[in-house]
Amino acid sequence: MARVLASARGLPAVVVGADAYGDDMALRVLPDGKHPMPETPTVLGIGAGKSAERPQPTGPIGLAEQGSRPRYEDLWREGSHELSPFVRVVPGFQTAEQGASASWQVLAAALEAQNGAVFADLGRIHTGSPSMPIAAAADAIIPVCRGDQISVQTMVARLELLVSAIAERNRRPPVVVPVVIADRRHGDAIAQAVAKILSDSAVAAAVRGVAWLAWDPAGVADLDNGRDPWEKPLRKSALMRSARKAMWHLGLATGLDHEEPNVKPAGGKGKRARTTASPGEQLRTNHAAELPQAAAPAPPLQPGWPRQVASGESSPSHVSSIEESHR
Repeated sequence: MARVLASARGLPAVVVGADAYGDDMALRVLPDGKHPMPETPTVLGIGAGKSAERPQPTGPIGLAEQGSRPRYEDLWREGSHELSPFVRVVPGFQTAEQGASASWQVLAAALEAQNGAVFADLGRIHTGSPSMPIAAAADAIIPVCRGDQISVQTMVARLELLVSAIAERNRRPPVVVPVVIADRRHGDAIAQAVAKILSDSAVAAAVRGVAWLAWDPAGVADLDNGRDPWEKPLRKSALMRSARKAMWHLGLATGLDHEEPNVKPAGGKGKRARTTASPGEQLRTNHAAELPQAAAPAPPLQPGWPRQVASGESSPSHVSSIEESHR
C-alpha cells in the first residue's frame, strides 16, 4: 500500500519497510521485472543501532564523523533502490529476529530528518511495537483495511488504542487518513460507510477523511515489477486511478503536494499538473463523501470481500506512516 500511494504522488518519494516483525518487500519487489533488489541497503542500515550494515570506523576521525551526523541523510540519493522514476524503496528485514538489533529511535529520527517525502510501512503495529517512535513522528497515520465489516471493526478497535497512545506521547492526536481496499465499482460508497462508522468512534476527531484503493492484483504486480505508474497501461489501471484520488485526500489532510506527470493540455506540450491543498480546502473537506465525484448509494459492508495482496509519505519533513490493520 505504501508503494501504491508513493507512486501516485508524481514527485520523488521514498518507501521504507519498517515492519518490526518483518516483511517480504525484498522478495516481492523486482525493479527490472525479473530480479530482486540487491541484499543491501535495507532499513537496518538506517536504524544503525547494532546493525551488521553499519560500517566500522577505521580510526578516531571516522568514529567522530560517524557519531556527529546520521547515516543516510538523503535516502533519495543514498541508501535506497530505484523502483520507478519517482519512487525509491528501502526494503525491511524478513524476520523479527533480524530486526531485534535495530535502533528504532535512530530510525525514527533519520526518517523525520529527511528533506523529502517518506512513506513508512509499519505493518501490523500495536502500542507495544518497537516501531511506535516512527508512528509518533509521522505527519499522518494511514491505517488500511478491507471493505468488510470484520476488517473495519478491527481497524477501528486498533486505531482507538494507537491514537490514544500517540496522543499521550505527543500531547496531541495524530492526523489519521484511513484507506479501504474495495471493489472499484463501490469504492466511494464503501469509503463513505467507513467514514460514518469512524464518525461515531472515539477517534472521530483525529480522522481527516477516508480514501479507498481499488482491488487490482494485476496493477499491484505491475507496480512491483518496476512498471512506470505514469505510463500506459498502469496509468489507466483501476489501482492508479484510485490511488490518485487517495493522494488527493492525503494532500488535503497534510498539505502534501503532488503532481501528475505527462499531462498534455489541449494544443500544448506535455507538462505536469501540480496540486497543493490550501488550508481552506483542508477545513472544508474531511469526509470521503466530499470527493469531487458522484457516489452511488452505500451498499452494506460485505463479509466476503477478497483480501488485498499489496503489502502494506508529503512536502519536506513530512513522514506518513502506513499501518495495515488486518491482513
